[in-house]
Amino acid sequence: MPEEAFEWSSIGLLEAMATTDRVAYCPSVFSFNTYAQPPAAGRHILRYGDMPGSNGPGQVRAVLGGTGLAVSALSDHIPEAVSAALHFVGKGAQLRMAEWGGQPAHRSVWEPDAAATRNGSFFDDCRAVQTGACIRPRWPGYIALQNEAGRLLRDDLAQQHRAMSRVVDEIEEAFRAARTRGAAAA
Repeated sequence: MPEEAFEWSSIGLLEAMATTDRVAYCPSVFSFNTYAQPPAAGRHILRYGDMPGSNGPGQVRAVLGGTGLAVSALSDHIPEAVSAALHFVGKGAQLRMAEWGGQPAHRSVWEPDAAATRNGSFFDDCRAVQTGACIRPRWPGYIALQNEAGRLLRDDLAQQHRAMSRVVDEIEEAFRAARTRGAAAA
């Protein structure tokens, strides 16, 4: 693994995989279907699959994040906003989103052959992981916790000197602190 990989985001890792031969496999990464689409010259098509440990007893679950859509109760244009929201969550708009590189929330778009061949086998390859995923928690402080836990794990992997149980203890401590701060902020 390249040393600089410890500093990459999901997109940085996928970009390295698509443009070089330095990284051939990553067991867990946020997925972006644009990397599974037919590439420009000099780029590789990436394939996604089940996450290790995501099948069977003691199943590991992926975290499903994303962007939401809401209508403010304070708006002077609630009917128009609701109409726009309904359009964007409808199957037609969700299918177009998938065809142009987005990752739709509409389950039917993830069904076989729904999202055209532009995405290669992305939706077929990711369907099981997406179906079994848990929704990213929405409580205040969770994103900071996710970043801190990732940093703790990354730093330990880079240094390779501590027992994994110590890293797990630090992540659990960060979790408890984040929940306390989140409860206070709510």
